[in-house]
Formats: sequence, C-alpha cells, structure tokens
Amino acid sequence: MWGAGEYRSLSGGDAVSWDGDLFGAHLGVDTRFGAGGVARVALSVSSGRFDYTDRSLLGRGGVVEGVYESRMTGAHPYLGWAWGEGRQAWASLGVGRGRVVVSDGEAGRVKSRSTMGSAVVGGRVRVYESEGRLRVDVSGEAWTARLAVAGDGGGKARTHRLRVGAEGAREFALGGASLTPSVELGMRFDGEKAAGMELGGGVEYAHPGLDLGAEVGGRVLVARGGGPREWSVGGALRLAPASGLGLWLRVAPSYGEAGGRGSRQWTPGSDAPLPGPRLETEMGYGLAAWAGVVTPYGGVGLSGDGTRGVRLGARWRVEPVFEWELEGERQVGRSARPGHGLMLRGRMRW
Repeated sequence: MWGAGEYRSLSGGDAVSWDGDLFGAHLGVDTRFGAGGVARVALSVSSGRFDYTDRSLLGRGGVVEGVYESRMTGAHPYLGWAWGEGRQAWASLGVGRGRVVVSDGEAGRVKSRSTMGSAVVGGRVRVYESEGRLRVDVSGEAWTARLAVAGDGGGKARTHRLRVGAEGAREFALGGASLTPSVELGMRFDGEKAAGMELGGGVEYAHPGLDLGAEVGGRVLVARGGGPREWSVGGALRLAPASGLGLWLRVAPSYGEAGGRGSRQWTPGSDAPLPGPRLETEMGYGLAAWAGVVTPYGGVGLSGDGTRGVRLGARWRVEPVFEWELEGERQVGRSARPGHGLMLRGRMRW
C-alpha cells in the first residue's frame, strides 16, 4: 500500500490576475503475481480554489472579481508485466468525475459537472544483446485522454499521442574503467497531426576505482511538424565515492534543452523556448554521523540570460532505511526580483 499528497500555492496573471491553492491526494495498492507481473489500483482526489480579478473590461464598465473552484475524484487501474531480459508491457486506464464552480459579480454562481477519461498502453523490448555489452531496445507508447465540462460555458478537450523509440548502447572495458557510447532515435505523433523525429547520442565513462564518472551527449530535432530545427549538447564530470564518505563533486555545462540524453519530444513543455548556455556545479563532503552519512553541500548555477542561483543544504542517509534532505536556494536575475526557496524531502523504505 502506498500514498502521496501534494499542495501548491500559485498566483500570477496580468489583465486577469489570480491567486489560489491546489491540493492532491493519492492512495494505491500494488500486488505482484507470477514471475514479473504487477497490478495496481490507485484512487486520487484533487481540488483547487482560485480568486481572480478580471481587469480586461476596465475601460467598459469596471473590474470583475470572482472565485473558481474545481474538484475531481478518479480511479486508475494499472497492469504491467516484465519477462526475460529487457521486455516489458504495461496498460492503464483512468476515469474521474468532479465539478467546477465559478462565482463572480457578472454571472452569479454557476455549477458544472466534469468528467475525465484516459488510456495508455506501451511496451519495451530488447531486440538484441551480445554478451551483455551491446544492447538494442525498442519502445513504444500510445496515450489518449478526454476532459469534458457540462453546462453553459463548458466544452470538451481531447488529446492523443503516439511515440516510438529505439536505443542502442555498447560497453567497452578499459582496464578498471568502462566506456559506453549510445545512440537514440525517437518519433512522436499527436492529435494535431504534428510529428517529430529526434536523434541523440552520447558517451559515458566510469572508473569505480577512482570514484570518477563523466558523460557527454547531444540531440538534434530534425523534423517537428514543419517547425524549426533545434539542438542541444551537454556533459557532466562527477567525483562520487560509492560509500558516500569524502569529497563529492559535480560540474555540468550544457547548451539547449537538457543537454543531451532524454528526448525533449517526450516531455511536457516541449514548445517552450530553448534555454541558452548553463553551468551547474555542486560540491559536498560526506561524514559518518548518526548511524549513517551526513553530507553538507553547496551549489552554484549560472545561465546565459544572467540568472544566478546559489543552493546550500545537507543530506542525511541511513542505508537502506531512509534519506532526508534540507535545501535552501536563492536565485537572482537581471530583471526579476530575487527568488528564494526552501525544500525538505524525505524517503523511507520498509
């Protein structure tokens, strides 16, 4: 059995400004069957409330203030199966019902029912493997979703997506180290008939004896529904002791979205402008304390647009029971006010 919850406080807008809260809770049960099967049933509840002020009609009569409320309760069964080496298949459904309430000085209070439905099916197959060093995987996934709001001012929204990809990697032994070049090919088709094809590749180096690792990778978007071509490149150098004790260091320069591995086509927000050059650094030192390892650390992030970020924090890890992390951050840009954040994250296993 597992559960999760999340809370967000959001605000923004210009002509229409808004301020409110979002809350979500999830509860599920997983069970394993056979050699590699897993079945899951998850229930979810989400709700939100936002106060808004519409100034777009200021020249034609004044300001409209109101409240927007929404609630959705859903069920999400899931079935997955893994067999052999690198073979997986999965399918999931989602159904939900809820309501939307809008109250303002113009239209009064309006209630509407809302429904949600989704389905996804996918799989992954290792089509070739040679002595555990050369491997080629093919994966695919089809996904569809529908959201409808009844009543006046309601409507329907449908989205579809099909994505397929192939990945290949070859590991070479170099004494006590290893060198692994890889290549990726991905394609995506969505309900708006937009298509994308992406090529990516990279090289990873690992030396366990020296606790040293390095990687470099890149990607190029060669087609995307007639849109512009895009590319990115990046790398990272890591000094990471396996025991967690001692000096820990990471330096990661990049240009473009994500700087290499992981397709931008396969993630939300792929229509956002590409970021420019970035540099992320982090350094810490692991100390044996309180039956585990405590690692105070600090990091600096620099972006080509002039944004600078500084992070300070500490991790406390007791393997394999739990891990806690506390981090504070400050970001400064050229035109925006400084931003501050505080994050507490924990994970427990039993």
